[in-house]
Amino acid sequence: MKRIISAGLCTAFILSLAGCARQDTTPSLTAADTTDTQMGRWVESRVDLGGEQLISYPTQLADGTIVLYTGKVGEDSIEDYTRRTSTDGTNWTSEPAAFDVGDAMVTWILVAPDGEQALITYDGENAGLVLQAPDGTKTVVEDDTVTQGINPNTAVFQGDKLDFVSNGGTVDFVQVSLTDGSVTTAALPQDLAYSLNSLTTVGNQLVYLSFDNNTGDIILNALDPATGASTELLNPVPNATSSQALTGDADGAAYYACTDGIYRLAPGGTLPEQVVPAEGTAMSISSNYPLSLLRTAAEDFMVLLFGDSGGNGDLYFYHYDETLPTHADTTLTVWSLADSATARLAVNAYKKPIPRWTLPLKPPCRPTPMMSAPPSTMR
Repeated sequence: MKRIISAGLCTAFILSLAGCARQDTTPSLTAADTTDTQMGRWVESRVDLGGEQLISYPTQLADGTIVLYTGKVGEDSIEDYTRRTSTDGTNWTSEPAAFDVGDAMVTWILVAPDGEQALITYDGENAGLVLQAPDGTKTVVEDDTVTQGINPNTAVFQGDKLDFVSNGGTVDFVQVSLTDGSVTTAALPQDLAYSLNSLTTVGNQLVYLSFDNNTGDIILNALDPATGASTELLNPVPNATSSQALTGDADGAAYYACTDGIYRLAPGGTLPEQVVPAEGTAMSISSNYPLSLLRTAAEDFMVLLFGDSGGNGDLYFYHYDETLPTHADTTLTVWSLADSATARLAVNAYKKPIPRWTLPLKPPCRPTPMMSAPPSTMR
C-alpha cells in the first residue's frame, strides 16, 4: 500500500470525509454508543466521538491517562478541536482545545508520554511542524523534510527526540530534538517509500510491517536508521491483514490487530499467540481495516478500524474483565427414546472431566432431557 505522501493530502483526505461525518453537536464522549460485545472475558465497546473526526491516535501518558484529539471538519477547515481523556478507557471527559499556529491549520497531533505535543500543520501550500511543551512553550521546526510532509504513522517519540520518515523526493529518517527543534537526517533506501507504512518501538527496536506484493503476506521488520538496513523478524506474520496496526511493549513483545483478533509475538518468537479473540466483534468484519493499535498499561487495547461507517474510522476499546465467565451459561440436553448405551457413554464422557456436576438419567418413557449442565469443557 502506498503511504500517504504529504500532510496536504492527509488534510484533503480528512476534509473530504466531512460530508460523511455525523452532525452531532454534543462534545461529550461516552464509552459505548452500541451494545457491548463479549468474547469470553474480553468486552468490546465503541467509543462515541460525538460526530467529530480523529486528529490523533489514542496515546497513554506517563500517569496512565489515555488522551486523544478530535475536531469538527468543515468544507475546507478543521474547527473546534477537542481534547478527550480517560483513566480507564470506558469513562471519558472532554474539553475544548486551541492551537495558536498562525494562519496554518493543525491537521494531526502527536502526543508524547510526558504530554509534549507535535502539531502537524498545513498552510495551503506546505506542511509544518510545531512542538508544544506541556507548559505551552512552542518551537517551530524549520526544515525541508518537514515542509515536504510528515507521515504520522511513522512518527515515534524516543527520549528527547521525535523520529519520523519524511515524505519528500527521497526517503529520509528524521530526528527532531524536542529541546530546540534541531533536525538530523539519514537517508533510507528508496524502496521503503512504498513498504514502510508505519513505525513503532518494540523494546529497543524500531519495527514496521510491510506488504509483499508477490505473495500477499505481511512481514515484520526491524529498521536500523543508522545504516538504513531492514531485518526480517517474522515472514509471514500469521493471520495479519494490516500493515499499520502494530505496537509493542518495553519487554520487546510485539502486538498486531487483524480480522482474527489481537496477537502477541514474544521477543525473539516465531509463533504469535492470540490474546483477544475477534469472533463476533467489529474486528472480525472483513471490510474493517485496522489503522492503529494501542496497548494500555492495564493491558487493555484500543483499535482504530477504518470501514464502511464513514468518517476516518471507528475507535474500539477492548477490556479484560476477570469477573465474567469464560463462556456464557448454556444448557446441554441429551434426548433418548430408549435406554441407550451410546447415550450413557456420551453422558459419562462429558461428566468425566467435571465430576462435580450431577447429570441424571431419567426413565425413557418419553423424550425427556437426560442432563443439564454448563458446557465449560464440552468440545
